[in-house]
Amino acid sequence: MKIKGLLFGLFACAALAACTNEDIVDNNGNGEQEKVKANLTLVIGATTDSSRAADNENGDKIDFGTEGESGVTDAVVLLHKEGKEFAFSLSKSELNEQGSGTNITYEPQLKVAESGTYDVIVILNPCQDIKTAMETFESAGTLPSGKKTMYDYITSYEVNAATSGEPTSVIASNNHFMMVNKVLGQAIVVSNQEGSPSTASVDVERVVSKITYASGAESNLYKVEDTTDKYTVETTVGWRVENGIATYMTGMAHGTLDGQDIYEHKGDYYVSKGETYPGANGNPEAELFEKTTVDNEDDIVWKTQKESGTRNWYVKLDKVALVNLSNSVYAVRHLATESTWENPTFFGSLGAKNYLMDPNTVAKNANGTEYNNYFYNVADDVKAVQVIKNDEETDEFKAYFQKLPSTKTTEGIIGERLAYCFENIVKKANQNGNYVTGVIFRGQICNADGDSYYNNDVYKYKGKYYLSLAEAAANNGKSINDVKADTENLTTYESGHCYYCSEDIFHHEGSETMERAIMRNNVYVLKVTGFKSIGSAEIVFPTGDEQGEDTDKNFYLKLSAQILPWRVRFNNIEF
Repeated sequence: MKIKGLLFGLFACAALAACTNEDIVDNNGNGEQEKVKANLTLVIGATTDSSRAADNENGDKIDFGTEGESGVTDAVVLLHKEGKEFAFSLSKSELNEQGSGTNITYEPQLKVAESGTYDVIVILNPCQDIKTAMETFESAGTLPSGKKTMYDYITSYEVNAATSGEPTSVIASNNHFMMVNKVLGQAIVVSNQEGSPSTASVDVERVVSKITYASGAESNLYKVEDTTDKYTVETTVGWRVENGIATYMTGMAHGTLDGQDIYEHKGDYYVSKGETYPGANGNPEAELFEKTTVDNEDDIVWKTQKESGTRNWYVKLDKVALVNLSNSVYAVRHLATESTWENPTFFGSLGAKNYLMDPNTVAKNANGTEYNNYFYNVADDVKAVQVIKNDEETDEFKAYFQKLPSTKTTEGIIGERLAYCFENIVKKANQNGNYVTGVIFRGQICNADGDSYYNNDVYKYKGKYYLSLAEAAANNGKSINDVKADTENLTTYESGHCYYCSEDIFHHEGSETMERAIMRNNVYVLKVTGFKSIGSAEIVFPTGDEQGEDTDKNFYLKLSAQILPWRVRFNNIEF
């Protein structure tokens, strides 16, 4: 299975102007002071290059996403430097939307009271906690409890999954996807730059990820390479005499019971009388039989002969469940290497040796087993709701498994959304079924039309598949009870269901770090391309200073934002 590709929500932004005591200049040399305003352009955005380089940041293609994934309703901006911070909370009306489609910009006018070089954090569609904290700091200068700066608060903030509804809804709902800097920006606020403003750049991306399904076959119907030889039970003909009436019987199934020949005809069992009966009514002379009783027909070993053809097997995928989805994410990027898990940095693009981190990465790296503290849809919990029969799908099963889109997806299209999710990242050595996000597909074993065999048990015996235990027994020269007793070699597919489980949702296959990971603002496309065999019968998941009154404290910042696309990573899956 392969994946490559990723998309970022980006923003173009703009303009600052400033004036402090140092900004007061002499007017015409007469000693009079004149206040001077200046502008700084802050560009929030990044390249739209969709390079196919398969690395931790770039991928197969870009996707502009849905309108609901790109809408902006509000924003907060933090300007931070040593000893000084300015916060701005912007409502929908204050955003001053310009343009349309993928070229929408937002151009609010912001005032900054002091010049200097500032780190810049821009959050579009902030979650309620961050929005409230920024508004409180902006209006009253009050910091969140235990925090020395708003920068510390934002860079350490953890988003936790909602306790009801969609887990990611706290930062991913229609027209309100939280988007935060990819790289920490800087804004140089100085005066006397009105004619030629300075410029700084910031990348902004969605904090959530997305997993989609692209159907690789019409109706999700796949031919499996396994075939089964066809056998038929040997039959014979013979006569029976009852109440003085002779009846000629054809198609008498031949088997043995306790080493003795036995025959079945229309539900009755017969043994030979050791003599023949002359032909009558145009029927030939043949062996004469008499009825017998059989206590347990499953003890009969039927005689069979191989036919010339084979049976092909098909699987129709119908349901899917995602497992080990993270229950929390940092608001801003946390970057680490193999040696810096306890002391990560914030913001920045990923290199070949970098990881992103989620709030549970350290615990998972230490081989923690409190999986319910790290994930929702824990793999073992999903396994526990496996359905035995079609008509017994419980509410718990339905909570995990959803119906798959069934229309074949055009090559290169990202398909239909299965879920939004948070980042899930662990060191390379621990990227296994215990910790990585995975997928379980449920399939129905069927015929080429996709409908036959529904709701019937299917059996695998000694590596071959059968539609009944009788067929399995006959093809192996055994009785049904012999096959039932051979549990080491017998597998029962209840209602013909099979399961395909994969921990291999690749972010960047072959990466030193981010191989099997879920990373913000990526779309992970799952596309099944075929099966080498029928799946398992059960779910088995691999493991400020005051200024003088002549000072103009109003420095102006003009912010504009343009939303650019997700990046896509394709996963082609073959089981």
